[in-house]
Amino acid sequence: MKTSILIILIISITLVWGQANDHLKNKPNEHIAKAELDTEFDEGSNFKLTNISKQQVNNLHKLCKIWGFVKYHHPEIAKGNVNWDYELFRILPSINSENFNEEIYRWIEAIGPLNAEKINNDKHNEIKLHPTTEWIFEEEQLSINLSRKLIKVHRTTKEQSNYYIDFAEDIGN
Repeated sequence: MKTSILIILIISITLVWGQANDHLKNKPNEHIAKAELDTEFDEGSNFKLTNISKQQVNNLHKLCKIWGFVKYHHPEIAKGNVNWDYELFRILPSINSENFNEEIYRWIEAIGPLNAEKINNDKHNEIKLHPTTEWIFEEEQLSINLSRKLIKVHRTTKEQSNYYIDFAEDIGN
């Protein structure tokens, strides 16, 4: 029963992802975002894990949280200047690194500058459900540099629109 539900869920996510991607990539007469020009992983990531260690699991868990957080908070990603989904494929091998936190810090640093001088809270009060972000303050888990970088990403001025968040035709959102 659980396997059937999981298969249905995966198929549903794949169909919705495909329709949403088609919506984002088929914008006639509109500006093409830099993220759309990155096609390196159009045929798949080719990333495989075998004999998974506890450290790899911990790093993968941390990477997924950081990747999701940065995807929706960093202004360069919101502008569509970075294909953040493909960046995940590029950084995945780092879960084997002894210097994982430092590699993640450099990865985020390379995205571009942040303006953390002013915080834009105009739309903040309209949001009905806020994700938990206290984990970005855990310097002992993330490292001081990485924690401070994530805090700066969180405090930076947000874009009014986001390349990765949009209403997609025929999806029903």
